[in-house]
Amino acid sequence: MSEQLMSRRGVRGAILSAFMAFAFVSLGYSQSPAVSNVVASQRAGGAGIVDIYYDLSGWDGPATVSVLLSVDNGATWSAAPRSAFLTGDVGPGIVNGTSKHIVWDAGSDQPGLYSTNARIKVIANGPGGSSESVLSLPGGVPMEVVLIPAGVFVMGSTDRGGFDNEKPPHAVTLSGNFWIGKCEVTQKQWTAVMGSNPASGYGVGDNYPVYDVSWDMIAGPGGFFEKMNQYLQATGQIGNPARLPTEAEWECACRGGTQTRFYFGDSLSVGDNFEDGPAGLLPGNRTDYMWYGANNTGTAHPVGQKLPNQFGLFDMSGNLWEWCQDYWHDSYTGAPADGSAWLNPTSGSRVVRSGCWNNDALASRSAFRYSQPSDFVHCRYGFRVARAQD
Repeated sequence: MSEQLMSRRGVRGAILSAFMAFAFVSLGYSQSPAVSNVVASQRAGGAGIVDIYYDLSGWDGPATVSVLLSVDNGATWSAAPRSAFLTGDVGPGIVNGTSKHIVWDAGSDQPGLYSTNARIKVIANGPGGSSESVLSLPGGVPMEVVLIPAGVFVMGSTDRGGFDNEKPPHAVTLSGNFWIGKCEVTQKQWTAVMGSNPASGYGVGDNYPVYDVSWDMIAGPGGFFEKMNQYLQATGQIGNPARLPTEAEWECACRGGTQTRFYFGDSLSVGDNFEDGPAGLLPGNRTDYMWYGANNTGTAHPVGQKLPNQFGLFDMSGNLWEWCQDYWHDSYTGAPADGSAWLNPTSGSRVVRSGCWNNDALASRSAFRYSQPSDFVHCRYGFRVARAQD
């Protein structure tokens, strides 16, 4: 995956110029599509037509190219230009080449949008590896997802401070690639699907993660996934339905190819309460990667503010507890070895992972597990989406 951002300068007749490029680590694959030399401009005459040019390289087969829009200098990506208003070298089947051309009818898609703080992000995804895609929710609200490659990893731990419910460590074979949310589901995304925002009092805003949502509200009848899938399938965006990640998928995605206590390292030089200290494997300190008791301000935090893991996923440690599909079991004895959800036998609670903004560091380890009843609603509980690759 590669992406490049442009800054929109001026008001009417604005010139969009190349701003910066980002790249995420791709594990297990030697190449990924690369976007470069992005230049964009709004046509003269007030028609609201934006021309976007870019070069595409680094990929042997066709890539899927998509576009995101920010009006606040990239702090949030508030809308995806709707496909009906995009023509040219965008969407699936785009091959390597120079001077690729996208035409966006912004005047019709986003009437009245004139901002000195606007940016456009061009993303190119390949069909394999740790790449990205963008789902468009009702109202053109974007949701970025990352493709996690199939493979084998060791689930569970014998970590310092680990618990019996994390044992025995066992090999899990994920036979197929799966998509998972780049970030926790935001309040804007929830509202786009469900029509109202349940979050209140512990961080409210479009880019804050949604909380005060139970497992039943998310995955039960009439819940978020039922309505989201109805829309995505009706608009031809997905085949396999969106859902909560299985517990194994969640841990695989969190680890980012590591077997350390946290995806950023073992971080053994300090304690596991509210201490900050060196990450270990990756540069910097724990607080560079997660929201937890050491930097607790009494609320959740907007998604994507800390450094991502090796798969390009944000807030996999801390910020909010995240619901998984599985019923709770007190150990891994008898757990599925294929990465599927553990649904038999049932229990009175569902699995949650990640730890949250006021927990100690111990709760944000990659192997830490917890549970709550499926109807439990709390300000420290949210989720992210997953689905099998089509």
